[in-house]
Amino acid sequence: MFACTFVFPIRKGAMAAAEEAVWELSAAWWRSGQMIGSPFISARGASIVFRMVVPERASISPASGTDRTRAAWTAFRKLLRFRPRPTFDRLLVAPPVCRCGKPRRSFFSPEPHGPSSPLWCARCRGNVPLHRFGIQDSDTIAGLLAAEEEWEGLYWMWIHSGATEKVGLRQISDPDGEWFRDARGAVADFERAAGVEVYMEVFNAYSSRGNPEGRLCPSCGRRWSRIRAFFGLACHRCRLVALAPWYDSPPPRGWRSPQQRRQGKRRGS
Repeated sequence: MFACTFVFPIRKGAMAAAEEAVWELSAAWWRSGQMIGSPFISARGASIVFRMVVPERASISPASGTDRTRAAWTAFRKLLRFRPRPTFDRLLVAPPVCRCGKPRRSFFSPEPHGPSSPLWCARCRGNVPLHRFGIQDSDTIAGLLAAEEEWEGLYWMWIHSGATEKVGLRQISDPDGEWFRDARGAVADFERAAGVEVYMEVFNAYSSRGNPEGRLCPSCGRRWSRIRAFFGLACHRCRLVALAPWYDSPPPRGWRSPQQRRQGKRRGS
């Protein structure tokens, strides 16, 4: 992954129009998966400095874009004195990028500790740039990225807040939860547009003798299948995957896992 910097030289008298146009270009790059996260935009004299994170050098090439990004870039170029060349600096700490091109199977597993795509290749374990799938409908990728942002908010709710710890954890660990259902819709839209399979991660935080998540899928109740690459546990029927538990300790007091709650309902509790 790279930090990519443009210094856009703006035509005289066109700064106001350029400020609006550069935000349109930024939105188009984000909604196509060419840019990861939010950019840093600043002014330097009669120029606009645009810094962003991209998965690979080819991410901002016209071939990697959509009709919307090409239209936004064409409109913005009319406001420039000349077309600048970007500079690239490799990030010191970043996950490896997928080597498989357009993988047929990947995992939706947001990474809250650094810039990355929410998808990971099931074969090489690399982070998958979303622009590789050539999806023209920007709402499809935007829906997947919105689900990623919501997941990160729920994750930090679990990490930082004792009052809402169980609420955040339940949303990202329970396939029947509100966030999970909405995110599955966004993932299904992406699967149809890209023609690939995407498994969703069930967040498995705690390990204890009473926790059946290590043995059974929390959605259908069948035993997990073991897979070599990346995660270790998968339910192919439900398209779910699970990591090993984060903590070798009991969960918070009063916490019941999705599988335990489902078993309790069947017993009439």
